[in-house]
Amino acid sequence: MQFISPLQIIREAIAEAIYTGFGIHLKCHEIALEATFPKYSAHYTSSVAIALCPRLAQDSLTIAEAIIKLCIQTCRKSSYGISLDNSSENRDIDSQWQIQAVGKGWLNINFTEQYLGEILLLLEKLRIAAIEDTNGIWQKGFLISDQYIIEDNYAYARCCALIRLAYREHLLPLVLEKNSKTIFTEVKPVETSLLVQNLAIADYLMSAQENCTERNHKKIQEKQDKLSRSLADVFLQFYDQCRIFGVNRDIACRRLLLIRITQKFLLALAPTNINYTMYL
Repeated sequence: MQFISPLQIIREAIAEAIYTGFGIHLKCHEIALEATFPKYSAHYTSSVAIALCPRLAQDSLTIAEAIIKLCIQTCRKSSYGISLDNSSENRDIDSQWQIQAVGKGWLNINFTEQYLGEILLLLEKLRIAAIEDTNGIWQKGFLISDQYIIEDNYAYARCCALIRLAYREHLLPLVLEKNSKTIFTEVKPVETSLLVQNLAIADYLMSAQENCTERNHKKIQEKQDKLSRSLADVFLQFYDQCRIFGVNRDIACRRLLLIRITQKFLLALAPTNINYTMYL
């Protein structure tokens, strides 16, 4: 399936608003969206209005408020409020995400609970080159002899162990066969944080794959190592705070989807010459 990144949709909306209001053309990759939940009361935030302040000689909060006004107007006239399930349905963006100006001019973005549920299912279905689903566990489709260990293998191994236990408890087939929308309600903050981190990584991987502008492989791997460590840290917090078994079945299904997604992206971020199989 084609991956439509919600973060890319938001970048496009912000870029168009900036061009409409200020005549400045920014490429989408110039509009950074940082995952900030739960440190701040927003899923993502952008400092683009603050960055434009010297260029426009205006107060950054005023710029941010103008961007939001134009962004909302633009989105309601276009298809930025779209379905993520490949249907032709265009929806009101208010049912998906909201944007707010705070502080010195930060743009804070929050997704609705329903939209978070859609994103959860989208990320689980997303296929990444060289990664395949083997008996419910994501594995790389190729291995080479020169293998080594990186720090994040413990988080990956925990994911695999939980997935295997879910099969034994007859939970995982139910999760993978379930077609109804998952509503992201009554969740612990660490569950939302884990989903937000995974979406940021999916967005990064797909953007890097499409643009292919970075030729410095060392720099790319340093970036991916940083993302991997961050994801592993959040997952281990999730592992400490969230029970998977002996809870309501809907909660267990949602958390197992999060585990499957995390395991997939830990693997996608790993260097090509790593073999996690020994830890399964």
